[in-house]
Amino acid sequence: MPSIHSFGMPSDTSKAYFLAQIAMCRMVRRCTSSVIISQSQEFYAPVIAVELTYQLDAWYDHLPPNIRFERHDTTAALPDDLVKSVSFCPSSSVIAVARFLQMQYYLCLTSIYWPAVYSVISTGTLTAAPAPNCARFFESYVGFVITAASVIPSCPQNPWSIYASLFITTMACFKGANNPCLRPTIPPNVVRCFPIAAELFETGDAVTISPAIGKLGSILRERVLGTRW
Repeated sequence: MPSIHSFGMPSDTSKAYFLAQIAMCRMVRRCTSSVIISQSQEFYAPVIAVELTYQLDAWYDHLPPNIRFERHDTTAALPDDLVKSVSFCPSSSVIAVARFLQMQYYLCLTSIYWPAVYSVISTGTLTAAPAPNCARFFESYVGFVITAASVIPSCPQNPWSIYASLFITTMACFKGANNPCLRPTIPPNVVRCFPIAAELFETGDAVTISPAIGKLGSILRERVLGTRW
């Protein structure tokens, strides 16, 4: 797999990218803290999720213009050939790392708002978390899948972690999408993203090199492609 050094980016851009990566790693370590523990039970804390989102948006606002990405319109219709269309789109080294940061941004958002969805699943009632926060998880999942589709063909780092995140996040989103309480919070594109995620496990060099990734793809396809909505 290509490393960041093989992309031949300008020195200033490389430094900005690594600094953005360091800051993102710190954000990821905090993004699961949108829960509080009381009397040995976990409760979703919307105010913490709002603060974490504010910090993530501050990270985005401080990105240099050359690696600052556009945020997706997750309500826009997705083309049927999304994976093929992005696989054949050439990109520069700077665009490749900007897309990688974009993917991490959406993945971080899913981690921030997953506790809201999990609270509803575990309690069986939508009152366990604000509905807009649950919707934010599903919207972020759509952004993550769309970006992952464009990142995998020209990933600046080893893509194994991308496939692992794609598997885990899709399985979590699939579980949430099947919960009757959460149905009102699910955007239409979420269901469209399940087969896209499954298709991504059939593309890229890593799939042919790693039997583990192939196994994850088989499990994911078996789980999500056999469900009617």
